[in-house]
Amino acid sequence: MRPRYLEIEGLQSFKEVQKVDFDKLGETGLFGIFGPTGSGKSTVLDAITLALYGNVQRALRGTHGIMNIYSDNLRVVYTFDLQKDKLRKTYKVERVYKRKKGSENFIEVKLARLSDITGEGNVIIADKPSEVTSKVEELLGLNLDDFTRSVVLPQNKFQEFLFLEKSKRREMLERIFYLEEYGRNLSEKVNRKLNATKNKLSNIEGALSALGDISEKSLIEAEKKVQEARDLKEKVDKELKNLELNLNQAREVWDLVKELNFILEKEETYISKQPEIDLMKKQYEESMKAEGLKELIEQYRSTGKKLYDTVSQLDTLLQEINNTENVLKDIRKHYEICKKSFDEEIPRLVELKTKLESALELRKEADDLEKKLKVLREEYVSLKLKIESKEKEIHKKKTDLSECENKIQEYSKTIENLKVDIDYRSQVQAALRIQDETEALRKEKDRHEILVKELTKKTEILEEKLAVIELEKNKELSLLEGLKNEQIAQKNSKPDDRDNILKDINTYHNIKAICQSLKYKRKDIDDLKVVSEEVHRNIEQYIIKYNEAEKYRDSLYEELEKLKTDAEQARKEYEKNSAYILALNLKKGEPCPVCGSVNHPAPASAHNNMQEMDVLEEKLKDIRENLGSLEIKARESDSECIKLKEQLEGLRNKLKQTREEISKKENEYEALASNLPENIRSINPEQMDYELEKINNNNLSRLKAVDEWENNINALEKKIADLNNTVSRYLADENGIKAELRVNRENLAQEKNRLKASSEQYTGKLSEMNAIKNRLGIADIITEIRRIEENDRKVEALRKNIENQQNRSKEIRENIEKLTWEKQEMLTRYSALEADGKTISSQKKEKEERITLLAGQGDIYAQLANVEEKIIRIQQEEKKYFELISKTEAKYNELNTQRAALENQKSLYEKYLNVEKQQLYNALEEKGFTSIEQAEKSIIPQNERDKMAEIIKDYEQARINLKANRELLQKKLNGRSISESEWDDINGRYNEKRKERDDSIALYESARNTYASVKKNFDIWVGLIKEYKEYSRKCDMLEHIQKLLRGNSFVEFVAEERLRYIAKEASQTLGILTKYRYALELDSESGFVIRDNMQGGIHRLVTSLSGGETFLTSLSLALALSKQIQLKGQSPLEFFFLDEGFGTLDGNLLDTVIDSLERISSSDRVIGLISHIPEVKNRVARRLIVEPPTSEGVGTRVYIEKA
Repeated sequence: MRPRYLEIEGLQSFKEVQKVDFDKLGETGLFGIFGPTGSGKSTVLDAITLALYGNVQRALRGTHGIMNIYSDNLRVVYTFDLQKDKLRKTYKVERVYKRKKGSENFIEVKLARLSDITGEGNVIIADKPSEVTSKVEELLGLNLDDFTRSVVLPQNKFQEFLFLEKSKRREMLERIFYLEEYGRNLSEKVNRKLNATKNKLSNIEGALSALGDISEKSLIEAEKKVQEARDLKEKVDKELKNLELNLNQAREVWDLVKELNFILEKEETYISKQPEIDLMKKQYEESMKAEGLKELIEQYRSTGKKLYDTVSQLDTLLQEINNTENVLKDIRKHYEICKKSFDEEIPRLVELKTKLESALELRKEADDLEKKLKVLREEYVSLKLKIESKEKEIHKKKTDLSECENKIQEYSKTIENLKVDIDYRSQVQAALRIQDETEALRKEKDRHEILVKELTKKTEILEEKLAVIELEKNKELSLLEGLKNEQIAQKNSKPDDRDNILKDINTYHNIKAICQSLKYKRKDIDDLKVVSEEVHRNIEQYIIKYNEAEKYRDSLYEELEKLKTDAEQARKEYEKNSAYILALNLKKGEPCPVCGSVNHPAPASAHNNMQEMDVLEEKLKDIRENLGSLEIKARESDSECIKLKEQLEGLRNKLKQTREEISKKENEYEALASNLPENIRSINPEQMDYELEKINNNNLSRLKAVDEWENNINALEKKIADLNNTVSRYLADENGIKAELRVNRENLAQEKNRLKASSEQYTGKLSEMNAIKNRLGIADIITEIRRIEENDRKVEALRKNIENQQNRSKEIRENIEKLTWEKQEMLTRYSALEADGKTISSQKKEKEERITLLAGQGDIYAQLANVEEKIIRIQQEEKKYFELISKTEAKYNELNTQRAALENQKSLYEKYLNVEKQQLYNALEEKGFTSIEQAEKSIIPQNERDKMAEIIKDYEQARINLKANRELLQKKLNGRSISESEWDDINGRYNEKRKERDDSIALYESARNTYASVKKNFDIWVGLIKEYKEYSRKCDMLEHIQKLLRGNSFVEFVAEERLRYIAKEASQTLGILTKYRYALELDSESGFVIRDNMQGGIHRLVTSLSGGETFLTSLSLALALSKQIQLKGQSPLEFFFLDEGFGTLDGNLLDTVIDSLERISSSDRVIGLISHIPEVKNRVARRLIVEPPTSEGVGTRVYIEKA
């Protein structure tokens, strides 16, 4: 894994988006992250773990309080590479969080996405938080804890692997070196197989138990019962056929008797309907007579209606004539009143205007009081509603309280009924324990019998294996001795000392860095001088611009003052004629806008003629427009002068700062040059690079010779280590077999003793269990236990309900007290509002009374308007009433003409009506009707008459049909008869025999099914017995494998070998860092110990090391561990982060550590350091500078710096 790119926004002190390009930062293999304490350096590592795992380890719950307090969103984006089989793939993981509503510290996921970056675009692999984390762990093969212990080492995590407990260290190595397959995974796989096999055996046992007593005897017995049921069924079938013949004969007679009875009943029904049919015949005949009178009646009714309508119209017209005459009188009366009103009203209206103006002032005061009163009323009504609401709420709470207390009593009674006696419970539980012990003893006895056979056979096999392994081990030991002798000879021929070479290389790098810095500083000085000259030229140009702008501004202000003077003179001249202009607009009868008078006896005269006034007005307009334009230009000129002055001041400050910077840089240049050795300082810059190259080549050739020697030593050590591993494996196998052989022999003797003891225990425990079941009087212990447990669960639930109801009761009482207090507060305020309302109402009433005295009850504004317009309205009314008199007289004449026409029409209709009435009564007498109403009632519509004729016809035909059917049925019976009781007796005997037949069939089918079931179960039983034997064999084999894997010994051995190799790698690095004073080794318990070579090679606990020594040891171990990690066993780990520890090192030791890290780092392995120490910063060529957040609200900022 290699980091490529990181974006941080809203995380802890990071507010704005900050970007880190690891490609640039890791160009040299080693880089540092630097900044003051609290600036946010460690947050860079937090951002990586948050992006990969959604967790910041030093935060509560992983994400609590990690969002910047000024941000509502948090976003991290991390891009990294994974290399597999020389093929590099790029992935990008992005997480976005938002602040939870109503919380300052809690956040929630808004987006989580893991993408595979390909040449064709981004392919999303996962887009849910948990899926992204799982996929990252799958890609890397490391969980968060492993990642922070071996790859990214944040503060307080650096020493964790060194001091980790043995079991946790082994679990970590098992994960990162993928040993799960040989350890936990293999054990779990065997356990799963064993559990599945045991479950299968348990299922088979259950199936055999469910089959019950299955044998060949039960199969023969079932077959015999089938034959007996078949014979019974045939006998009953024969008897049923005889009864069925008699039943059919009786059914024929019974059906005819029932049908005859039905016909007789129907005849009785029709006879009862005869009077109704006779009445219908009579109505039908009268309807036929009345049909001839229908047209005469309709004609008579029509003429009567026309006469009625004419009389109604005449009455309406006479009423309208009368109304029109009254209206005409009223209009003439109103006209006289309007005439008189015009002469009397004008003087009164002038006096009324004065009163209305006074009333208007009082109205404004009364309105203000009304507004206050309205606010009080609204609050008063609102408060009253709230008081009523509180009273209802108190009543509801009291009702709830009563319900709670009733429920508590009900639950308590139920608990008493469900309680189980303690002594009885104890006896049942004891019986259950004995039953479990009995079953366990049976299984234990069976298991011991199988183990005795297996252990005997296994002991013989192990003895043969032990002889073969001892022979191979001795061969490998002789080869190992030869390689150790060769290793001693190589160590005696060491060409040079690496520490001396590294010191010379360090000196070379220091000199080269100083020379490079001198070049950069000289370039900086030259650049600053160019900037200084440029700024000086800009200052001269800005002085000229400022002088010109100032001169232009002064000219604008002079012109502005002149225009203001001209404008003042023109205004004064114009105002002399303003009274004359006002007088021109006065009209007779309209009030003056100055004094309010409607009479204008002496209007003002003109000082100049109107033509001169127009010229003055135009001149004033031009001056004002020019004045506005000039003022804008003057303000713009002021702004330009201020802007130029500020820019000029800024350039002067910049010139001063640039000159100070040049002086400072030159001093730094001289100070830095003094650090060069005397022989280098005297060389000119062109020869300096050549001399440095010669020194570097010499150092590199010496280092190459040492590297070759060390490679030879390492190759020998690797061969020796491989042979040691081989010998260790043989020794482990030998010891394992010996131990296993010893254990097997001991186990065999123990198993024989256990078999005897378990058989005796099983027999005794079985008798004890049966005795207890008989004493308690229970058939099944498990069922009784379940009944008791169910009662216990119910009691516990009821107790929780009681507790909830008690808590609720307490809460309700508190609510009632609180509501009562709130209601009292509202009542107090209610009384205060009532008093304030009465006071303001009294004041308002007084104002209203005065208004009424002055203006009455009407609208004052409307009255004022009416006073001014009254004269015009009176004139309009006089004209209106005159026109109304003319229109109303014309209408009155027209109505009289219409009255004469209607009176003539009424006389004609009365004559026609008398003639038609005489004709109609003559026809009624002829048809036999006494009145028009009788004839109208007899008229029936044609469709109803047709229906009546149809009903009469159907009735008579039905009577004929019923008689014919009765005679036919009596002929078919021919004197035969059967009573209902006789029919029921025959039918009952038949049904009984049929039920007997059905029972025999059911018995036969049941016997057949029983036989089929017994035969099927017998076949299943045979198959299950065979399957049970096969799974028992597999279960025994898996239990044996489980014992061999118990304790995870195989994985512990592999993990320990890996740990020894890591310790050896770390010990070499530690030797370099401590000048070979310390070496890191493993003790007999696979824990880390320190060998102190300066103290005669004694071993020390790692806890006895000082802070600096602990840091060096942890660093060496972490570097060795990270070097060994292959992500998912395939991808190399290409980076390593370190976030603490340098403060415990002195200057020399710090140089040694940095030298080592530079040597270890490369283009294939990037190492990142996080520190605030200046000495570390000066030694690292690539730096990520972290600037802390500012008080102005700007968050942490980062940028890359090159040395």
